[in-house]
Amino acid sequence: MSRKSLLILAFVMVCAVALFAVSAGESVAQPAAPSDDAGVSDDPYDEKEGGIDYEEEEKPIELTKGEILKVINGRNGIKACYEKELQTDHSLKGRVVVNFTIEVNGTVTGAKAVRRATKMKNKKVVDCVVEQVALLRFPERVKGPRQEINFPFKFEPEKEKK
Repeated sequence: MSRKSLLILAFVMVCAVALFAVSAGESVAQPAAPSDDAGVSDDPYDEKEGGIDYEEEEKPIELTKGEILKVINGRNGIKACYEKELQTDHSLKGRVVVNFTIEVNGTVTGAKAVRRATKMKNKKVVDCVVEQVALLRFPERVKGPRQEINFPFKFEPEKEKK
């Protein structure tokens, strides 16, 4: 059957159903009569009407501290950097402060240790942590500034349980 034939058949069926409803005494829906109410617009796209705006939610402009922590805490390799070196130096402890930038697309650029704030004496730990931070991927944002972060990682041996 051609498309034109299908459209004609559909039209005939709709008309038949409406005719049957009228002959059976049922009311057929009619468009509302225009009213003279002041302030009511006939425009279906009237901006003054109430309702919920269902526009797609925009992605955030900046990541929150919680979102940043979630990504960092989800990266097991950072802790592994310290734990590997702790096997040879059981008293190893210190802080590594990493400066990095989170780009709008969620990638990390420019990861480096902040020398004046880093108190970790083991260069292998420092280098490994910086490498792990460079691999982080944060949620993508539609727009907004690059976010520069100075993040402190504090490492110390776990206290023995008694």
